[in-house]
Amino acid sequence: MKTLVYLLNVLFVFFCVGCKTGNKWNIKREIHMPNHWHSAVGNTNTVLAQWWLQFNNPKLDALVQEGLANNLDIQIAAKRLELAQVQAQMVDFSSRPNFNASVNGEKRRSNYIGLPFGDGGVIKSRTENFASNLTVNWEVDLWGRIRHAKNASSLDVYAVDLDNKAASHSLVSQIVKGWFSLGEANELFKLMERQIGIAKLAQDQIEIRYKLGNATSADLKRAQANYVYYQSRLSQISASIVRYSRALELMLGRHAGHKAPEVPDLPDSLAEVPVGLPSSVLSRRPDIAASITRIKAAELRMTEGRVGLLPKLSLTGSAGASSNQLKDLLDGNFLIWALGSGITQTVLLPDERKSRVREREVKAEKYLLEHRSIVLSALTEVEQALQIGLLLDRQLGDSLETANKYGELIDISNERYAQGVGSLRDLLEAQRIYVDSRMNWVRLKKQQIDNRVNLHLALGGGFGSKETSNEASTAD
Repeated sequence: MKTLVYLLNVLFVFFCVGCKTGNKWNIKREIHMPNHWHSAVGNTNTVLAQWWLQFNNPKLDALVQEGLANNLDIQIAAKRLELAQVQAQMVDFSSRPNFNASVNGEKRRSNYIGLPFGDGGVIKSRTENFASNLTVNWEVDLWGRIRHAKNASSLDVYAVDLDNKAASHSLVSQIVKGWFSLGEANELFKLMERQIGIAKLAQDQIEIRYKLGNATSADLKRAQANYVYYQSRLSQISASIVRYSRALELMLGRHAGHKAPEVPDLPDSLAEVPVGLPSSVLSRRPDIAASITRIKAAELRMTEGRVGLLPKLSLTGSAGASSNQLKDLLDGNFLIWALGSGITQTVLLPDERKSRVREREVKAEKYLLEHRSIVLSALTEVEQALQIGLLLDRQLGDSLETANKYGELIDISNERYAQGVGSLRDLLEAQRIYVDSRMNWVRLKKQQIDNRVNLHLALGGGFGSKETSNEASTAD
């Protein structure tokens, strides 16, 4: 009786030691969000989910769908999600009872030398023993440790799924940029060919004037150098077309050169900027929702770590049969069984307990800081894209007006040259500057498209991300 009382006292001490899990640490996720954007844009426009449709180009939409279906990085990301699902399922199995079945058979021969009278004789014996056994062990989730681990694993799966959505969103932006880069290079190629033609006419004119003694050798060398310079620039643009085509084929999952992407025309204008309110960015960006999900998973693992220090209650049971005849294993008369339960407590020193819990707290703090960094970066990216967009709109207007003015100058120079009061040199110079201004407009237009893509990428949307924050905020 005294021994029993002593054991109960020891178990009580272990229980009290395990219950000291520390104060609960509460994560504060509130982030101050501005009420409006600082840039002079409307706040109530609807953000498009499939924003690439605003370019009104079915070929672009087909490329996006092809990339989402065939891109190898997206397929690898899908496997990461599948792996996370399998791992979460394995965690879910931990709540099930553990079954172990065994069947054992043994034959033994023993020699008894010197028995029974020690006269050197050997007595031999042979025995047989057969047994079957089925054991069950089930840990009762008394404190919710297993439940918290399962919920955390489910949130991990959801976070990986959100990462995949963010990766898909990023891939779409790269496809759109890559396709229009190909269009930009194609338009620059055409304009450069025109520039080369102008340089060739200027060179021919200088050669004639040089032969007549009306131009110096320096004028001739300058004209020849200009012609060669524009040819080298044409070669650079051709190389850019090859690079853009190969990069786009890789994003689409195509073999290099197997099917060349069609070359688009740059749109003359873009749709109205749809930005919405700053707070709506939180509900549209998958990476922000993923960071919130990881914070909640970290909170669950903190709780799992604390309750993991508490005593564990396990129920055990076993049933089987034992006999020296194999056929008796199915006979109920040879049945043996046992039922029991037990409480176990891991005894840890205070510093070790604190370290185990603190490890999970530090991870949660890291996820919180990462979340704040992502939100801050998202707001900055939107503001930057809005401001740059306004500047590019102004530059595009000025560039277009410049090109139009030089176009008018070409008309005047043509008329003067036809009347014999103007020179061919002035006409070619006006044409050269006009082509340069058109090339500048093409580059600015591509920058405007890239900036609009960056804006949509910063705003989020598409791929079901609108529901992400709701699910992340309500997950347990």
